[in-house]
Amino acid sequence: MPGEKILVCDDEEKNLLLCVQILEEEGYEVEGVNNGYGAIEMARKKHFDLLLVDFVMPGINGLETFKIIKEFDPEVVGTIVTSYGTFATAIDALKLGFQGFITKPFTYEELLFAVSETLKKSKLEKELIAYRQADKLKDDFLALISHELRTPLSLILSFIRLISDARAEKADKKEKEILFALEKEGNRLARIVSNLLLMSELKFQKDEYLREWVGLNSITVNMIKYLKGDALDKKVTINNFISEGLPNVFGVKTQIKQLVVNLLDNAIKFNRQYGKITVRAEKKGSSVQFEIEDTGTGIAEDKLDKIFNPFQQVEDPVTRKVGGAGLGLAISREIVKVHGGKIWAENLDGGGSRFIFNLPISSNENIKDIPKKN
Repeated sequence: MPGEKILVCDDEEKNLLLCVQILEEEGYEVEGVNNGYGAIEMARKKHFDLLLVDFVMPGINGLETFKIIKEFDPEVVGTIVTSYGTFATAIDALKLGFQGFITKPFTYEELLFAVSETLKKSKLEKELIAYRQADKLKDDFLALISHELRTPLSLILSFIRLISDARAEKADKKEKEILFALEKEGNRLARIVSNLLLMSELKFQKDEYLREWVGLNSITVNMIKYLKGDALDKKVTINNFISEGLPNVFGVKTQIKQLVVNLLDNAIKFNRQYGKITVRAEKKGSSVQFEIEDTGTGIAEDKLDKIFNPFQQVEDPVTRKVGGAGLGLAISREIVKVHGGKIWAENLDGGGSRFIFNLPISSNENIKDIPKKN
């Protein structure tokens, strides 16, 4: 990449001058030196993006030269030049952090390719590190905000419920509507906060010690009750066809509850007025397969894979009518993933969509190997 600074180190004057000339013609800023000690001294005075260094030189070889420079300038990358193109030499170079390797004699094109590829790889690695740091900062921020919001939000919801209970008989229609709306929107905000916190926890925490036998039918029944108000608002009917005889799965109960409520919540939000939701589950091989169907408008085919990414919405974020942070399906995917299952979505003929996940069933023979809660 023209404009970047390159230090060429080669004790053969002909090779040194040739490399400097070729690289300068391509627009690189190039300095040349004929020994390792000179390269180290020059690198102390000025940062170079890349060190192009000969392997065999008197006094100090290319590997040692690069190692010393790397100690005080860790961002420099290296391409080793050698007449001894052995596998062992290449391994030694890679261990020290060289990202390029070229053998003599080389052509004009081979030199430029080796240098440009080394610089490209270096740039990509730096971008990846920066991305990971930004991603971690985002996760830490979301976790902090979620923790800070959870306690006051719980207190607010508790007071709303106390007022609702106290005013149950005395409140007029308008007051009841206000209290109902406050509790409904408070619960919606609580789910968003819970999702934000869980998204962070799923990335960094190991929850094997929290696992227990979980019944999907009982969880589904409870989550349908929890979302009853939202379903009534939209006149949506929820039919639960899960049988009592469905095998239990072994997992973290709070996470599986969140998985089911996220999918039910989505099915309500994106359904039509007077729509229907159908819940089914059955044993398939060594797994339980869980399905939620809705009678909404379905999902654009080009978004079927993307909807499980964080902050993705089926509708346009500016004009969409349905609220939410776009985290529910991303969290659902993470929960299924940490439990060793799969999740996907598909459109139904005639409209609507179906969300499906499966979770493995641990056999009775494996119970003894399952960690127990203290």
